[in-house]
Amino acid sequence: MTMQAEASRVDGDASERERHYIDGQVLVRIAHEWRSAIAATSNWLQVLGKPRLDGATHDRAVKGITQSRDLQLQLIEQLQDAVLMLNGALELERVQVDLGAMLHAAIEPLSALAQQRRVQIRVRGRDGHDGHRSEARADQRRLRQVLRAVLAAAVNLTTPGGVVDVELRRIEEQAQITVHSNQVRVAGETLALLLDIPHTPTRLSAPPAPGLGLELPFARYVVERHGGELRLACDDAGGAVFTLSLPA
Repeated sequence: MTMQAEASRVDGDASERERHYIDGQVLVRIAHEWRSAIAATSNWLQVLGKPRLDGATHDRAVKGITQSRDLQLQLIEQLQDAVLMLNGALELERVQVDLGAMLHAAIEPLSALAQQRRVQIRVRGRDGHDGHRSEARADQRRLRQVLRAVLAAAVNLTTPGGVVDVELRRIEEQAQITVHSNQVRVAGETLALLLDIPHTPTRLSAPPAPGLGLELPFARYVVERHGGELRLACDDAGGAVFTLSLPA
């Protein structure tokens, strides 16, 4: 075997090991979230099994089990999406979409989560943009997933009493959505990893920040498939900002 062929074989083996490792990271993240959902269900089932349960506690238990079920359905969807991402098999059905309307629709269902976490969501302007209609050719379903993931992550990362500011602007030939949290509960070095599936074994055992799972790595993959970019950076005041750019 020539030296060139041997080098190619070694590079191929390394790539295969990295691929298997990334596959393992996906399973680690899904398993971490799934274990938490199952634990929550088990706790509420124990509550339901108690004698002389009052109506209010019964209702809270049923609500908790329902939320856990919904989370597990989302995890199944994440696992399916992760397979598409890892195999480069995601197909997009692009249509012309109104980003302002989509952003507004994505924010509305998060009101309960924001209230629970005592986080205020503020949107610039009545319609969530700077007065100009911002459109893009995008897959509606996938872009809806992206917006949901980014906005939910911002709320989850924000400390109680904090504020999430959302703005949609058109900058030359791009539509840009910024989601800014004024105070986050995750260290800067951890923030930098949230958009990635880690590539180094030293991070294998570290679970993701609560409620973040694989949504953000998949969101970035979807945005990049659209020819755009998704970034996450810290600011100097202890906050963080997501910046989502798409060709307009």
